[in-house]
Amino acid sequence: MSGRRRTLLAVLLTLPALLPSEAMAANSLLLGVAEHSVAAAQHPTGSTTAFAYGVEGGMLTAGSGSVHAVTSTGVAITGEVSSSRSGLGIAHVSALPLRALVATRATSISQRTPKYILGPPLGYEGGRIRAVRMPTVRVSGSQLLRVSGMLPAKFLGAPVVTTHGRLIGSVASVGARSWEFAPLGLIEELTAVHQGTSVPILPIVIGGLVVFLAGMAFGVLRVKRRRDRELDLRLRQSRARGAAERRADGPLVRLRTPGEEGEPEQDTEEDFDVIVKPRMEDS
Repeated sequence: MSGRRRTLLAVLLTLPALLPSEAMAANSLLLGVAEHSVAAAQHPTGSTTAFAYGVEGGMLTAGSGSVHAVTSTGVAITGEVSSSRSGLGIAHVSALPLRALVATRATSISQRTPKYILGPPLGYEGGRIRAVRMPTVRVSGSQLLRVSGMLPAKFLGAPVVTTHGRLIGSVASVGARSWEFAPLGLIEELTAVHQGTSVPILPIVIGGLVVFLAGMAFGVLRVKRRRDRELDLRLRQSRARGAAERRADGPLVRLRTPGEEGEPEQDTEEDFDVIVKPRMEDS
């Protein structure tokens, strides 16, 4: 072997040791994240992936209904999906033995940013971590994104993360030559429903009932006030008619005329005559 070839071979053998490998460092970090946060899930439709996210024992998985999962250390997990959308669901697991993934703070991830999918820790022959090429994605969105590429069926429900293990989305469906990406915004909507922090239905119903009862009470009050005014008006009219009838039926006072002043005086000092008018029913 010539000296030039020996030198080239030595360089090739020592180069990986001299230069730090970013891919190897990323894989080491992501393997630790997957070990503590990802589980292999089993559904009636087959094996998928699940991972912890959110608080109160939330675990994101594919499908709906009951979910059974196993962690990388062999711990069994059983839960029930409480809310689902676009093929993904959130299950509540008491004393979940997984560490919740931390979401990215970015609102969008560019096409050049490395992205990885953390597959199930058990039941898959091959690499658990897949680097994927994706277009620029809006992490805060809630619409599914079709991505070209092949993934194992067991990667359904797996988390999509950055180099530092920050969650940006999940695998919503797996096809023959493409798969669908569910952004973090959709996952957060599911988590909000699971935690009861979404649009509160019961307070809305109670509020509507209160408004309805208040409207009914206001309407009843208006009707009562109208009836009271009408009754008061009829009472006043009745009193006025009674007073007029009493004035018509009572005695009348008539002053004497000058011609009547010369008549013989009677034993009276009044300058007026009292005339009793017969009642209307007596005439």
